[in-house]
Amino acid sequence: MDKQWSLKELYESFEDQKFLDDIQCIQTTLDNMKDIPNSDITEENLKHYLETENELDDLVGKVYAFISLTMNANTQDQNAIKYASMIENILASFAATSAKIQKWLGKFDLDELQDPYILEHMYFLKETRKNNTHLLDDQSEEVLAKMKTTGSSAWLKYKDQLISSMKVTIDDKSYPLTEVLNMAYDKDVNVRKKAYEAEVNLWTCRTRRCKCFKCNQRRSYYCRKSKRL
Repeated sequence: MDKQWSLKELYESFEDQKFLDDIQCIQTTLDNMKDIPNSDITEENLKHYLETENELDDLVGKVYAFISLTMNANTQDQNAIKYASMIENILASFAATSAKIQKWLGKFDLDELQDPYILEHMYFLKETRKNNTHLLDDQSEEVLAKMKTTGSSAWLKYKDQLISSMKVTIDDKSYPLTEVLNMAYDKDVNVRKKAYEAEVNLWTCRTRRCKCFKCNQRRSYYCRKSKRL
């Protein structure tokens, strides 16, 4: 039975011209948004920014959904890995401009805004103003965003790769761990129980292996050290 889902509703493949055009559109949109912090403080400019930001979010969400769902089915897919890193780097390079935009948004008098479209985003605007107090200088924000691609984001991807490659045995049948995790929401209480016990057993075995590995590493280290002495 094929365990992969159809993603044709998003894109046909990574070679799909629509996919490549959307990635280019993300880059072009971000480049155009670099002028926003220099815009006048008017409702018209604020509305234009919110519309652009919403369109960008939808586009990034669609592209990244295709990438991440592909990686969920096959963590070794080189195209998915390549484009995931590409998107992360594109967004990281926008961090300095993003910080400037947040400061620009903080200049608006929220109590004076009247446009219905803008008022729908009032929560976002208030949260942005609140978060402005935690912003660093533009250059530092960009450095931190780029560090994240090889730091926390890299660890998350590594965790996902580990989980997707693990197998769990239930009633003498092997299942991917990702499928077993979904069994936690099964209507049958017995299925949920077996899935839970199988997952716990998996991590217990993994923990024992790690401890054994560390012990062997220590023994090897002290053996080498004693020989030198």
